[in-house]
Amino acid sequence: MLPEDLTEILLKHKLIELEALQYSNRVLFEDTDCQITKFYLNFLEQEPDQKRKNEILADAISGINTYDLVLFLEPDVEFVRDGNRNKEIEENRIKFSEQIKDILDENGITYHCITGTYQQRFIRAEELVTEILTQVNI
Repeated sequence: MLPEDLTEILLKHKLIELEALQYSNRVLFEDTDCQITKFYLNFLEQEPDQKRKNEILADAISGINTYDLVLFLEPDVEFVRDGNRNKEIEENRIKFSEQIKDILDENGITYHCITGTYQQRFIRAEELVTEILTQVNI
């Protein structure tokens, strides 16, 4: 992956999100956002200028994002190799998890941490989504 790829990922992700909103029925789930993409900039060798441009782009997109609910899944389940995660990520899951939460905190993004088994995570996520839907009378 090249630094330019992350620029394209940041832009396309927002476009796809906007398109998906047109077809969502009150709820839209995403597994990542521009701030998570910003975190992954640290894994690429790149010119400082290019990295800074991507960070600025990620922050600009984050500035226009409005999410009713952000769920943060703690790394307390068994690591799964999905082809996108390398040994460094596997060995530093807790460290990287904390770094991502720091990014969210720095950007004023409120999130709910979810732990436990996959079933427990599902139940908690369902409870939080139901609570939000009830609050906004959707």
